[in-house]
Amino acid sequence: MNDLERRYHRLIRLFYPAAYRHERASEIVGTYLDLTTPGQRRPSPADVADLAAGGLRQRLRTAGAAGLGAAMPLAAMLALPTATMIAAAGLMVELIPVIDDIGPARRGAIAPLGIGVWAAWVLVAVAHLVAPSRWTRRAIGAALALTATVIPVSAIIGEPRPPLFTLVPQLALGLVALGIPARPLRLLPLAGVAVGIPASGLLFPTGFYYGYGADALSCAAVILLAAAVLLLVLRNDFRALWALLTLLGPIGLLSLHPLSRAAGYRNPTVASLAVTALAVTLTTSALLLITLTARERSTRHLHAGPLPPQRAET
Repeated sequence: MNDLERRYHRLIRLFYPAAYRHERASEIVGTYLDLTTPGQRRPSPADVADLAAGGLRQRLRTAGAAGLGAAMPLAAMLALPTATMIAAAGLMVELIPVIDDIGPARRGAIAPLGIGVWAAWVLVAVAHLVAPSRWTRRAIGAALALTATVIPVSAIIGEPRPPLFTLVPQLALGLVALGIPARPLRLLPLAGVAVGIPASGLLFPTGFYYGYGADALSCAAVILLAAAVLLLVLRNDFRALWALLTLLGPIGLLSLHPLSRAAGYRNPTVASLAVTALAVTLTTSALLLITLTARERSTRHLHAGPLPPQRAET
């Protein structure tokens, strides 16, 4: 066993439940090794994200939460086009010159980090259209890694980057999008890009992320919430309910500025937005956990059935 194979086995031990990895670990590792490049020494970030998503689904099934695992493709099919729409709008902010008091300024020339982040998400839509679904998940994993990495890189090299109130919800949407199904609607994420390009004027009407743009991200949250509710109404099953509950976190993170003001912060700062983001994450996670626990107890009660009649004592 070489170092690369050993590292894949470590990831499988980290992410997958014991019974599943004892049965399928060699098969999973063999699949990833077949797709590696010559001389590769470590699993790529996209492979790590793909393994994490697969391990999460198996752990949910093992814990009796198969309904939540089955709902992830539904949630992903709503999260991914939302992410690509925001990315396309952000890319327009970086590329289109804005006229100000000192003349036109093309921020893309001095903000390559922002261009790189948003372009990576647009490329996810392209990969989703032309490649198998496993490559879509790898593209999402690479975009997630780049989005997370750009934050410390910006601090180290002193280059500007998109603000955290755009990057954090993008990370949340990307994590949900990892559940993309094997037979997806190929054009849906690209449709998000097509909507995001002209919608950049609505999401960021001043041509900058701040100002109206900070609030306008909540428009994407409203669209995502409406789509999830419509899905619940049309399907009327627990898969759609799980999808809605899963998407409440990204929806809340897209609405940080309005929620922060509703909490009493008239002029939201980085600190108040961080507090709001933490509150959103804890609240939505707790709601999902409570619903999951209630559903599991209800299922156990139904499976238990009625108690057998007791024989009368003589």
